[in-house]
Amino acid sequence: MTELRELFEEAVGAPPPSHLTAGDVYKTGRRRHRVRTALAAACAAAVAGVLLAGGGLLLPGRSGQDLPAGDPPTPPAVSGTPVQWAGAADATHLYLARMGCATPSTSCPKTISQLYGSGDGGRTWTRRGAPLQAPRLAVVGPQTLLASVFTGRAQTLTASTDGARTWHRLREGAAVDAVPGGSLAVCWAPSGESCTLWSVDPAGGRFAPLRVQPALVADPADLVPAGAGDRIWVRGTDPATGRPAVAVSADAGHSWSVQVFADAPACRSEGCRPPYLATDGATAYAVVAGASARAVYRHTTEDGRWTRMSAVDAVPAGRLDAGDRSFVAADGTHVLCETVTLPDGRDGCRFWAGRDGAYQTVEPTGLPATVYPFHRAADGSLYTFSYTTDRIYLSADGWTWSAR
Repeated sequence: MTELRELFEEAVGAPPPSHLTAGDVYKTGRRRHRVRTALAAACAAAVAGVLLAGGGLLLPGRSGQDLPAGDPPTPPAVSGTPVQWAGAADATHLYLARMGCATPSTSCPKTISQLYGSGDGGRTWTRRGAPLQAPRLAVVGPQTLLASVFTGRAQTLTASTDGARTWHRLREGAAVDAVPGGSLAVCWAPSGESCTLWSVDPAGGRFAPLRVQPALVADPADLVPAGAGDRIWVRGTDPATGRPAVAVSADAGHSWSVQVFADAPACRSEGCRPPYLATDGATAYAVVAGASARAVYRHTTEDGRWTRMSAVDAVPAGRLDAGDRSFVAADGTHVLCETVTLPDGRDGCRFWAGRDGAYQTVEPTGLPATVYPFHRAADGSLYTFSYTTDRIYLSADGWTWSAR
């Protein structure tokens, strides 16, 4: 392992201009490839994984300006660059962010990405706008996206309402009591530290902080927190104890209920991680990964309580950093990934499903083992991305998936 780490650091060269260390980059790549013979692919995948969490500078001459327009044809070699991010509004409107550099090198900033969009379910793709440096991206509608881009060391919240062809900086307004209709909740901070909850109106180009904030240290990794209707879910840690916690608002951010998982497994020495959260709006599952164990809690809107699911103890913990690879199927079943080593040496998922009874292994139709975290599209369907096929996978119910 030491030799592999040294080889990786030598291949990457100087770390990207961000707060992340080479160790952070290494750990991301290590999850995807475990054998030395796949080192070159691992480096590319690791760099791709860190781009959305790292930092950097906005492209020269673009600070504080709208990003350039344009929709040039997709270059033939587009498939040769690593995918950094994938998003979907529905089965028709899909988006990908690929590395803006032709090859990973120390002379090219690793935080530059090029967006591509498809309006026909992935049959054809076009390049959208110019490359940009955005550590966080989110699709919130067929033609509407949010991005947090770097201006110096700080980030700027921007929106696109034309399918990522142009981007506009949002204007900050006075605090609001709740997220009004037509707007959405966004968890964002200029520094990338613990985020503030904002009400964002992409069409109007405005955003404003919620007057009442959830009483937890919110995880900034989720630019758009999980939600359905007026319900908003935010994951993080308890500011007093550091334990994993989840906050939920049932009134569009006017008030919050916070659950601290005090009986969760002991945390790692560097501190507790925020729980991984999967929800369909009515049912939520929080996956807490401790130092050597995992716990799953279930919440329903019927009773409003969190219940620890002892049945999940039968599921092998596998890699405890894969708790974000879970989702809630249309019937309320929790589908969880156990990270295993595939025959070719790469990491992949063995899926387990459970609700009220014990968890059992399942094989969702059409879903490969090598998938990224699961998300809900703007239309409520599920989607994920596979790093071995470069395809987006969508499902209306969580059981049958189709590649795009």
